[in-house]
Amino acid sequence: MKTLLKSYVASVGLVEVRISEDELAVFKSALTYALDDLEDAEVEHRLDATRDEVEGILGDLRGALRAGRTGTGRGDGGKILTNGEEQK
Repeated sequence: MKTLLKSYVASVGLVEVRISEDELAVFKSALTYALDDLEDAEVEHRLDATRDEVEGILGDLRGALRAGRTGTGRGDGGKILTNGEEQK
């Protein structure tokens, strides 16, 4: 994993990274494990996020992994994407 850019919008820290599909799959597996095996209070305590927030992140990871398995293997179906949208 390589950090490309760090920035802030209001008080929210944003980080752009280059990450392999294998690394994403590890994160997906870890979050799936936590959601399957922990009670809501324990999810919040250990992950500092609500179950709903973690489920949203997990959905994003699954989407990124699906996209990475189509097209050219660039994760974008052969298109150049910016913030998930095709660049013009």
